[in-house]
Amino acid sequence: FKLCGKMVSRPFQSKELSDLLRAWFVFNSFKVSPLIKNGLRVLDFSDNVLGRGLTEKIVRETVYKQFVGGKDSIDTLSAVNNLSTRNVGSVLQYSAEQDIGHQRDSESLKDTYKENLKHFLNSIRSSASSVQKDGNHKPFAAFKVTALCNCKLLIDVTKELESRGNTFKPTATPDLELQSSEIPKDEWKELVDSLMEIGQLAYDNKVHVLVDAEQTYFQPAIRHLVIHHMMPAFNKTQPIIYNTVQGYLKTARQTIEEDIGVAEKMNYTYAAKIVRGAYMDQERSLSKEQNYEGLH
Repeated sequence: FKLCGKMVSRPFQSKELSDLLRAWFVFNSFKVSPLIKNGLRVLDFSDNVLGRGLTEKIVRETVYKQFVGGKDSIDTLSAVNNLSTRNVGSVLQYSAEQDIGHQRDSESLKDTYKENLKHFLNSIRSSASSVQKDGNHKPFAAFKVTALCNCKLLIDVTKELESRGNTFKPTATPDLELQSSEIPKDEWKELVDSLMEIGQLAYDNKVHVLVDAEQTYFQPAIRHLVIHHMMPAFNKTQPIIYNTVQGYLKTARQTIEEDIGVAEKMNYTYAAKIVRGAYMDQERSLSKEQNYEGLH
């Protein structure tokens, strides 16, 4: 318990009382279910009553400060360096993602995808730079694949993979050239190229990259990209690319076992982070609608 106590208290040693009070306020606010479910309406109401400027200031001084390291990679480095003085490492992530129903057509989003890619690459450079200055921690960065492509692309690829059966068994031979006429080959190639650019920069700078897991209707496609494209290219000598396994799925153990089998067959180092899963509430609602029993 003493060891755990030291480990838990270490990140808070540099915190002011105001930081702790803000954290207490934010986390207790998140326990209020009506506030969470009607968050956008609350913000709109605040805009109308208090004005946009004051509303943004309140959000910036509460939720934003609690969960965001900085407005860009350079700004974030001050938070990274502050944690480093307490012997606490950091994972740099430019927070961008999409979900179905929350995007425009892919043509209008191409510039956004390119901008997101630029931010992801900068986070890798910043992570490498911060560790060079610090020397005590391994550099880590993370990103979400949905920030780099049309969500429909991942859904279509997932459908094709599922139509073939389990393509992740070690005995399976993955067809990296997807054949479905529903899949726009140019968009798929652009996505693969973007991921390989991320992987190459990470490999060159020895930065460990965590590819976040996302919703189950995207995840088989994301897993395919990580296991059959990125890891074989960049995990030959050491773990650079990490898959993410969602613990709330009943298939989590099977996923790890299959992925290790693929890594052994293709002769690369398998690496993963295991998480509870950030989409648990959404997935539970979806599982009830579709009579899917794959969740714990």
